[in-house]
Amino acid sequence: MVNSIRSRLTRARTTLACTVFVIGFALPSHANTDLEYWGHYNLDIKLTDRTAFRLSPQLRLRDDAGDLYHWESAQGFHHKLNSFASVGLYHLFVRIENTRGDWQSENRLRGDLSLATTVLGIKITDRSRYEYRFVGNDDRRRYRNRLQFARAVTIGDQTITPFISGELFYDLDKHENDQNRLVVGVSRKITDTIKASLYYLHVSKKGRRNDWDGTDVIGTMVNFSY
Repeated sequence: MVNSIRSRLTRARTTLACTVFVIGFALPSHANTDLEYWGHYNLDIKLTDRTAFRLSPQLRLRDDAGDLYHWESAQGFHHKLNSFASVGLYHLFVRIENTRGDWQSENRLRGDLSLATTVLGIKITDRSRYEYRFVGNDDRRRYRNRLQFARAVTIGDQTITPFISGELFYDLDKHENDQNRLVVGVSRKITDTIKASLYYLHVSKKGRRNDWDGTDVIGTMVNFSY
């Protein structure tokens, strides 16, 4: 009985510490806040037991989720190195509408390295992402790091997985942190091949005058694996 109580207290402290860490990491707050919707889909087609081809379209709507201003398509390969590490290599084509109403194209080369472990039932994933971006006539480089905590919870005969993550964006050309993201959400396996997620995301971006503006996002993600 005593050991059971101690175990539960330890798990509660760990969960609270993870939550405080991620929220504390994320985000100076912000006078200008808009509500957006981001819809994201992943289609994984297994080529071997460890390697899959991935297609990932995404769209974003701003102005209280009423105006499409961003869409992208990523395609590439994901490879599981072992039980705790995986890598990915992708090409992205991105179209973004600027504040003047003009649409601009961007190509990106993206490399991912993800490390994962489980502590006291909490899955901890650290993803490093390098992006080489071709924007007009400019080449830009960016490093991103996302730390995520997730824990499966069973309610009756249903299992859901709440998660929380913080992500830092670092401009390798300007040598500065210019964007942070905080995500809180829940995911659920619908079938053996489909998993869906619903999340709240807060994006904090650094402006030209070194002020930080915030954007609130309601997002969905659907993963298909075959």
